Amino acid sequence: MDNKKYKYLYFIPKGGINDMFVQIERVIKYCTRYKRILLLDTKNSIYKINFSDFFDIEYIYCNIIYNSNIIREILKNKSLSIYPAILTTDSIDLLNIDKKLTWKEGNTCFCYKDTFLKLPEKEVKEDIIVYAACGGGNGFIFLKKLIFKDKIKEICIRKLRGFKRPYLCIHVRNTDRKCNYKEMYMDNMREIHSYNLIYICTDDKNVITFFKSKGLNVVCYTSFPSGKYRSLHKTTEIPNRKKMYDIFVDIYMATNCSKILSNSQGGFINLLRQCHSNRTKMFKKLVYI
Repeated sequence: MDNKKYKYLYFIPKGGINDMFVQIERVIKYCTRYKRILLLDTKNSIYKINFSDFFDIEYIYCNIIYNSNIIREILKNKSLSIYPAILTTDSIDLLNIDKKLTWKEGNTCFCYKDTFLKLPEKEVKEDIIVYAACGGGNGFIFLKKLIFKDKIKEICIRKLRGFKRPYLCIHVRNTDRKCNYKEMYMDNMREIHSYNLIYICTDDKNVITFFKSKGLNVVCYTSFPSGKYRSLHKTTEIPNRKKMYDIFVDIYMATNCSKILSNSQGGFINLLRQCHSNRTKMFKKLVYI
């Protein structure tokens, strides 16, 4: 294929799963408007996965490549011009650019040196625009467009079979962003104890210990590292594929529950609530075709 005649947007999604979905939806709109091919490379994301191993995408209005192996073949073409220009000036290898990116507080875009890798406000002449960003919003808009590969379906269905409603789902984000889950327990103690089964979505294994100490029948399917960790996203002890499967098991356990209880902040709890409110649509994604 003559790559020179095509225009691309090379997108490196950052942040957690909801951040990624929000930004993917944004670049789909951008590529649709400017008729660029979207190169969605999650190998350079925090999860280090090949998107096409887990998902397909339903019809959208731009051309999108989400197999990182194909993307790498395209990026090997050194004749392609790159935006911003500093990446060309510094002879940056796009295949390994992730190691050179930094985040500055208060921004959604990531930087190379002091240059933000943001979307230009108008069309540029370069063959490849490089964009790296996180940032919250409604990730469910993109999640609706995903087609799950059989392995995700199989794992989610297997976990769900062991659960019968009613059960309560408690979500606690308590590593990089803290919440007062003990206060939440005290404020909702009567309701929590009215359930015979509690599913915990959390990034902090101490949360599970706390709720078990209250005599509750608690289940959590998330894998945790054995030592200290700042964030489940960043730990290297848990295999990347396992992290992705754990995320979608949590999503479906929250989707299927009778009620979600949380006082956490952030995009993931909003995504869980959206999935719960759209239970029928979410369960259609688990049907084998």
